Amino acid sequence: MAQALEPLTRAEFHKRYFALKKQLLWFNFSDYHGPVNENNFSYSWGYFEKVRTFYQKAAAAQYAMIFMVEMN
Repeated sequence: MAQALEPLTRAEFHKRYFALKKQLLWFNFSDYHGPVNENNFSYSWGYFEKVRTFYQKAAAAQYAMIFMVEMN
């Protein structure tokens, strides 16, 4: 996981973040219903950097990691 996250730049993260809400006129092409704006992008990027550092430290220590997500 650490290796996969390493090359992701802020610019690429920004591009992908703002692609979460694909909308044309009144048609929404996304299942994401959260806010997408510069303020929330900065918040998300800040936490992404912390997660990336966490995975780098876990990889260096050779710790196994389980990541779970609950979908509603």
